Amino acid sequence: MILRNKVFRCGSDIGSVRHVLGDILQYLVKALPGQSPEDLDDVRLIFNELINNAVEHGNAFDGGKLVRISVSVEGNKLAAYVEDEGKGFDYMAVLAAIDAGAGQDGETGRGIKLVRAIADEVTFNGDGNKVGFFKTLGK
Repeated sequence: MILRNKVFRCGSDIGSVRHVLGDILQYLVKALPGQSPEDLDDVRLIFNELINNAVEHGNAFDGGKLVRISVSVEGNKLAAYVEDEGKGFDYMAVLAAIDAGAGQDGETGRGIKLVRAIADEVTFNGDGNKVGFFKTLGK
């Protein structure tokens, strides 16, 4: 199996998010040939949620801060990390609230809940400013 790694950087504005999403998807189409449109849509949705969260909540749209996205592909397995330059957040509290069904009609934790439903695994660093996800495509 061939392991491929790629790092992307994104400014903290919506235009940069759209641009980097396009770049990531182009890379994945080449690195993971033959994937179904559904799998690629799932991956696009995950990246969209995580990068937008990093730009909005992590970096607070601060133009001086970047979001770093690292993507690794091995066979049909995808591992990715999205890291912002913000102070982080109490992801344990948000995960507990999601698991308890709190705030189902609100926006808090909506993106994380969605990512957890689509990805095989989701991880956070201690500060909460770096989230990783793992997904096997073409199951």
